Amino acid sequence: MNKKIANIHNHPPKINVVVERFPTREIQSKTPYVDGKTHGVSIYWGRGESKQRQRMSSNGKTHGMETWWWENGNKRNELMWRNDIRHGMETDLYESGDKRWEIYYFRGEAYAMIAWDKYGNVTIANFPEVTCPQTNRIKHTQINDKKHGAQT
Repeated sequence: MNKKIANIHNHPPKINVVVERFPTREIQSKTPYVDGKTHGVSIYWGRGESKQRQRMSSNGKTHGMETWWWENGNKRNELMWRNDIRHGMETDLYESGDKRWEIYYFRGEAYAMIAWDKYGNVTIANFPEVTCPQTNRIKHTQINDKKHGAQT
């Protein structure tokens, strides 16, 4: 009979939050730890108590959404992480809140990019040819009602 025996040395996780402060005593950051590794939502503030950055971590690695803000409170940048590697969409925004560029990452490699000027015009559109596994056809990407990339 092959049974798993419970570890009798299990202990509850050690949980704490590290708070860093500016010399003025304002909070600069709060970072949660579980058993000595970052785990949860870390928040970073600028002077004057405006939130500058927030990131997710799991078991000591950046994992999930990381967000940056402009001083005016608008989002500045959002990106996705998976085990300390960029994976998914990164969006950068002008201070006005309009999109500046987007990059799609797959396992840390930049895969596709599109950029806009401050008036909303596409300035860069770099999309690779991607073969659809179901149809074996090369797909295209559509932006502003225009097709980008090949379609075979």
